[in-house]
Amino acid sequence: PQGRRRNPNRAGRQDGPPQPNGWWDATAGQWAEDPMQTGTATGNVAWAGLALLALRDATGDGRYEAGAVALGRWIAANTATADGPGGFTGGIHGDGAGTARVGWKSTEHNVDAAALFTRLGMDAQAQSARQFVTAMAQQDGRFLTGTLPDGITPNRATSGLDAQLWPLLLADAPPSWAAAYDFARRSHGVDGGFDFNDDRDGIWWEGTAQAALAAQAIGRGSEAAAMLARLAGQFAPTGHVWATSVPRLTTGLALSPDSTVADFLYYRRPHLAATAWAVLAARRWNPFTGKRLP
Repeated sequence: PQGRRRNPNRAGRQDGPPQPNGWWDATAGQWAEDPMQTGTATGNVAWAGLALLALRDATGDGRYEAGAVALGRWIAANTATADGPGGFTGGIHGDGAGTARVGWKSTEHNVDAAALFTRLGMDAQAQSARQFVTAMAQQDGRFLTGTLPDGITPNRATSGLDAQLWPLLLADAPPSWAAAYDFARRSHGVDGGFDFNDDRDGIWWEGTAQAALAAQAIGRGSEAAAMLARLAGQFAPTGHVWATSVPRLTTGLALSPDSTVADFLYYRRPHLAATAWAVLAARRWNPFTGKRLP
C-alpha cells in the first residue's frame, strides 16, 4: 500500500500468502524482524520495477506497468535529494515509528533508478540519477561505490564490482565509461573471474556473469565468451550457479546501517541471482534496457 517493497520476504516454498522473513522470539512470544528486513533499499525497488516492466513486455498486461510506476514514484517521493551530486539515497531502514532515512547514496542504486525512470519516461528523475552516476566516474576510469552517510562525501574506502559494470549497461552509456571494465579486470580479476571487491579473495560468480554481459556491451566478445565458459562449469546439483568459488567471500560492505563491521558476506551456496545473471549474459539480454544487446 505504500508503493514500496520490503527488502526480504521469507524464502522457500510458500503454501499460502507470502510470509514475513524473521525468527520466532521465544522469550517475547512473538515473531520478530529486524529493521533491515522491514526496510526498503532504493535499488531493490528499482529492480522490482524493471522486473514488472519485463513482465509487461512479455504478457502485454498493463497491471505490471502500473506496479512499476508506483514503485518509481515511491523512489522519487522518498529518496530524492539535491545534496552534493544529487541523485537518490539508499532508502529507508525499519518501518513504522522506527523508520529512519538511509543517508548514503549508491552508484549501483542510482544506475538501477536511472534505468527504471528512463523506461517509465520520468525524465527529470532519470537525469538526476544519471547525474549522480556521472559524478562518481573518476579520472582513472573507475566508479566510486557512492557516498558516505552524509550523502555528499565520496566513499573511497572500498571498490564494488557492480559499480564498475552496471553503468556500462545503461542506455547511451558514454564510450569513456568502458574504462571501468578495464579497472575491474585489474582490481577485481581472479582466475578468469571477478571478486566483489578488490581484496580478490575469491570469485563472485554473479559478478563474473555481470562482467560477461558488460564485456559484450562494450564489444569485448572474446572475453565474454571466456567468462561464460568458466560459468558453465559452476552449476550446483540443484541446477543453480554457485555464489562463490570459496567457502566465504567478503565484500568490504556492511549488511545494514546497524552493522559495526563489514558483515555483508557471500557463501558457496546455490544462488538465484548468480544463475539469473548467467542466463542474462548467455542470452545477451540487458535488464536495464529490456533489450537484447546488438
